[in-house]
Amino acid sequence: MGISLRDLVDISQVQAMAEALHQASGLPIGIVDVNGAILVGAGWQEICIEFHRADPQCRHRCLASDRFIAQRLPELSPGEHVEYKCLNGLWDIGIPIVVDGRHLATCFLGQFFYEGEQPDREFFRKQAREFGFDEADYLAALDRVPVFSREKVQSILEYDRRLVSLLTSVGLANLRQQERSAALEEANHALKLSESRFRGAFESSAHGMALVAPDGRLLQVNPALCRMVGYEEAELLALDFQSITHPDDLDADLAFVRQLLAGTLPSFQMEKRYLRREGGVVWGLLSVSLVRDGAGRPVHFVAQIQDISARRNAEAELLAAKRQLEMQVGCVNRIQSLFIEESHPNELFDALLLEILKLTGSSYGFIAETLEDEPGRPYLKTLAISNIAWDEATRAYCEVNAPSGLCFTRMHGLYAAPFHSRAPVIANDPAQDPRRCGLPPGHPPLRAFLGVPILRGEEVVGVVGGQPPGGVRCGPGRLSATGDLGQRAVDRRLPQPSPTPGGRGVAVGQRGVDAGHL
Repeated sequence: MGISLRDLVDISQVQAMAEALHQASGLPIGIVDVNGAILVGAGWQEICIEFHRADPQCRHRCLASDRFIAQRLPELSPGEHVEYKCLNGLWDIGIPIVVDGRHLATCFLGQFFYEGEQPDREFFRKQAREFGFDEADYLAALDRVPVFSREKVQSILEYDRRLVSLLTSVGLANLRQQERSAALEEANHALKLSESRFRGAFESSAHGMALVAPDGRLLQVNPALCRMVGYEEAELLALDFQSITHPDDLDADLAFVRQLLAGTLPSFQMEKRYLRREGGVVWGLLSVSLVRDGAGRPVHFVAQIQDISARRNAEAELLAAKRQLEMQVGCVNRIQSLFIEESHPNELFDALLLEILKLTGSSYGFIAETLEDEPGRPYLKTLAISNIAWDEATRAYCEVNAPSGLCFTRMHGLYAAPFHSRAPVIANDPAQDPRRCGLPPGHPPLRAFLGVPILRGEEVVGVVGGQPPGGVRCGPGRLSATGDLGQRAVDRRLPQPSPTPGGRGVAVGQRGVDAGHL
């Protein structure tokens, strides 16, 4: 029984797929049966359609190329291809479509030139004269033949192999269906089976893929897209793409969609954010083309989404690091200017505290020097401190005592830990930290604490403390900068070096009222 590929597959659907692929990527594709009839063509070159295959004599050369495929068929395994330069001087790559052992058609990638090769224009002039072609028109068509890199050709071939595998499977399934004269139920089953096979590449793609109706409804989605946005397949199919698009990116997306539907844009690509089911966003590189039916009516969009969150996050982190470094350098420069101007210590420490709060992201903080009372007991006395009052009593206390310095005499709380450890102290859960010593009555909850010792050699001459409300996120660089700034400022205030026991300054009889908790 003589059969053709046209008898076994829906050529119009394959044509629509080929046109959509060509619109999205510029990839040419053609399917020619064993009699030389063109079944499917997208991006087919004018030089072949209007000249080579249109001229009866020249067409024999095309058929000779087709026969060359048939002769090589016994040597090929499924999915293998034949690459050759046809008798008309263009590169062609053919993959035979074999159904039930019969060579029915050939899927062609052509006609093209490889990058780096120069077409022999004299050969084509001679060919124009031989077959009576208009030489100017013929050479103009030659100049429109695409040039591909070998990497691009390999990428196209991978798609063509999948398509041939699909067509072979579908053709064979339909052939068996015809032979069995199965019932309508079996025919429907075969159609579903062919559709499932068609979806093989769709389902196994590492990138998110979807078929989308012209109004935005999601018609089909693959597992990669479900994972990307955190939805089950059934949940996604109840939504449209507008529902999972970040509001700030939706207008640009819709503008592209309108251009596709109007036919003014063959395809588009954009970076956009998708809303995940559980919250948060994922960045995707979206590539979209539109499939139309034989009458030119929109059928559905083909969307591919590559997860680029890692790249976008890395870019954001680099930008944040750059801004942090700029902020750190700015803080150092501003404090340096105060050193150069020999500002009054009070002005210097107040300015220093503001810069340290910026560096550490703290809402409140203090800079304190280390002193000893007459019996030699260490304590901290503030050189600068934020307004920490939380009621009228503490407000009155701070107004009276803060200008001359608040004293922290309980040297066993979090604020004193840098003094004892000679190292930065980070507590993102102060209420559970074993170094805590409690809060004064009525004090608001403490969300985080950061303490940095101010060192002069091995000696702790002061402490810088801060309360970042969102938790401590300082890296080693900013902690080091905080300590260095504090050390330079305290050096301006303290004598070099102290002769008192332990090397710390002495404030006899001035321990003051205990302001120390934490």
